Formats: sequence, C-alpha cells, structure tokens
Amino acid sequence: MYRTSVKDILANSCAKHPEKKAITFLRDGVPETDISYFELDHDTNQLANTLLDFGIEKGDRVVLFLPKSP
Repeated sequence: MYRTSVKDILANSCAKHPEKKAITFLRDGVPETDISYFELDHDTNQLANTLLDFGIEKGDRVVLFLPKSP
C-alpha cells in the first residue's frame, strides 16, 4: 500500500503551483498575509536546515515555541 506524506503533498503542490496561496493569515476574520507554496517550501526547508545545524536528527522530537505571526 502506497502512502503519501504531507511532505510529498506540499512538494507536489509547490512544483505545480508555486505562485498560488498556500496559507492565508487572518486578523479578526480579515485576510492579513498570504504565503505562496513557493514561500512555504522555502521557509520549511530553511527551518529543517536550521534544525539539522543544531544536530537534530530524523526521529528526534522537537518542541517549537513561536509567536503568533506569519
């Protein structure tokens, strides 16, 4: 049985539609900021590489405390 991961789905969406909106951030129900699939892919790769630089390995558990912002 073949299973598609979230990573694969996002990579596929980025390859097909890099300019389309992936995420819209709302403030009081009003759209404030949009992030494209290209930007989302770039940002997630940057975070992954930062974690690797800290010595985090596949299978390690990580907790992130981040402010509410895009």
